[in-house]
Amino acid sequence: MRWLLLSPFLLLTLSGCLNPYAGDFKCPETDNGKCVSVEDAYHESRGNPLGMSSQPSTGDYQEALYGRMAGLLKEPETPMVVPSKVMRVLMLPYEGKDEELYLYRYAYIFTDRPRWILTDPTKTPMGEQ
Repeated sequence: MRWLLLSPFLLLTLSGCLNPYAGDFKCPETDNGKCVSVEDAYHESRGNPLGMSSQPSTGDYQEALYGRMAGLLKEPETPMVVPSKVMRVLMLPYEGKDEELYLYRYAYIFTDRPRWILTDPTKTPMGEQ
């Protein structure tokens, strides 16, 4: 009886000491990556060491994209469109003719149509100053 109670306890206790891996290796064999010490990896993550190429950040990409868009807007041939205005109307719950229940919903309505800007918005008409 005592042995039945003691054996699961011993198995659980000793299983914590078992390690399926060897503890004397410096780096595991992997297909990609490199084997560096923790200190070297830390210094590498904090700055750009010599010999490493830096990848462009998302900020550089956004600046290039904004520059390209600004160039398109500065061109005099760029057509401009004033977008249409949309009104959102809330329809509250109501009961129909045949006792149907209509719950609340939104209806979207165009209040005007999109239109082209045919004049340069930076230039004022002759009479206005």
